Amino acid sequence: MLSIITCIHNQLPMNRLFMEALMKHTAQRFELIVVDNAGNDDSADFFEAAGAIVIRNAANMAYPVAQNQGLAVATGDYVAFLNNDVVVSRHWDSQLIELMQAKGLDIISPTSIDRAESRKSGRMLRRRWNRIKALTKILGIAHWSLRLRMQLMYGDWNRFCTQRKLNFEDLLVEGFSGHSLLFSKKGVELLGRWDERILEADFDLYFRTWERAQRIGDVKPIYVAAGVFVHHYSRLTMGQRPPAWQATEPIISLEEKWGKAYVQDKIARMSEYRELLG
Repeated sequence: MLSIITCIHNQLPMNRLFMEALMKHTAQRFELIVVDNAGNDDSADFFEAAGAIVIRNAANMAYPVAQNQGLAVATGDYVAFLNNDVVVSRHWDSQLIELMQAKGLDIISPTSIDRAESRKSGRMLRRRWNRIKALTKILGIAHWSLRLRMQLMYGDWNRFCTQRKLNFEDLLVEGFSGHSLLFSKKGVELLGRWDERILEADFDLYFRTWERAQRIGDVKPIYVAAGVFVHHYSRLTMGQRPPAWQATEPIISLEEKWGKAYVQDKIARMSEYRELLG
């Protein structure tokens, strides 16, 4: 079974679209775990009515804290951490799992406008999306307007994703889409909980996989699957100015934890878009 963990603060129209895509496009049997961070709309009730496990927080807990809350109750053989502002594509989960098994990976991401298979491709996708967002800003954030933006961006969503699968097959490029990460059970056991001191938790995770790969060698760095695409609406919740993050530990920067030179080296490595060979 697959456990899917998502953290929310309001955004009911986006949550409806997120859930619709999960129900339509997820191949595996799954449990959905929703961490509601002090929302005041009907989103938590909506997810509960759809059968999700909902954890209700009285405050807007920091991202890694909320992820750990979801992880604590997850029971799946695979665990996906998805932002609620993504739309998954057909059989996204089974395609990623098949690649993980074939390539010996324990953490993987799909591609998106944030992290595509190359710098050029990502730049083109982001430019197109930014133009569409600017042109449709007046429409606000409603279920129908969110769907319209996707149609303007991709035309036929299923056809767009199918064509990418045909074009890229099993191509893997080092890096991650922070809004969409899939772990095997082994990956969860090896890497453990998210570091609740680090707000840039996705980068911290990437650095942790690299450090463990070099020191022990029982896990590989994170790769994105070029043939599996998800759409990311990007910063919808932050645009609504949610309450300030509530932390469980003093917050530190990536540089304080890893050192400035290490952070710069690994970010530079990501910019090289190295393919997984063999």
